[in-house]
Amino acid sequence: MGQSEAQKRARNNYVKRHPERIKYQHYKSTARLFVKMASQEDLVDLISFIHAHQK
Repeated sequence: MGQSEAQKRARNNYVKRHPERIKYQHYKSTARLFVKMASQEDLVDLISFIHAHQK
């Protein structure tokens, strides 16, 4: 089932009014997907990248 026109308008209005929240939500979901799909090697690379950029 698709969304009604009212639901689509509500979603579009929310996106226009809250761009920072949408950006954060996108990053959060992308990070979750990465962690689920990443190999052990990918996670080790990520940890080393984080440690290198914290200093």
